[in-house]
Amino acid sequence: LRCGPHVCQKACLPVLLGFLRTKAGGTGETSSISLKTLNLSNCDLGEAAVAIFHHLPRCLENLDVSGNRLRSVSVRGLGSAFSFGWIPSVLCLDLSDNPLCPSGIKALSRALSSSPQSLPLQSLKLAR
Repeated sequence: LRCGPHVCQKACLPVLLGFLRTKAGGTGETSSISLKTLNLSNCDLGEAAVAIFHHLPRCLENLDVSGNRLRSVSVRGLGSAFSFGWIPSVLCLDLSDNPLCPSGIKALSRALSSSPQSLPLQSLKLAR
C-alpha cells in the first residue's frame, strides 16, 4: 500500500487509521487482508506518525517512512510498536531523510533490542 501526502493528513488520516485497525489487523485483531508493505514516504507525517505506528498490522514486512520529519517522539512511538511485539515480522525499515537526532536513534536501538522476540529485520535505512 503506497500512500501519498493527502492520505496521511487532516480528514483522510482517520480513514487510514480505521483501515489499518480493522482491515489490516492493527492492534492485534484478525486481519481480513495481508498487508506486507506500507509506503508512507514523503507524507509529511511528523508526530502524526505515532498514531499510525500503533495500528500497524502484525504481518507487515516492509515499512517506508522516509522523508517525514520524524523526530524523537515519533521514533519512540515506532519503538513501542517493536518493543511490545506489535510488528514482529518487519524485514525492511526505511527511516532515511528524517531528523532523528541522537536521542531518536538511541530510542530506536533500545526498542529494537528489547523486542520480546527476535526480529527478522534485514534492512534498516537511516541515511540523511
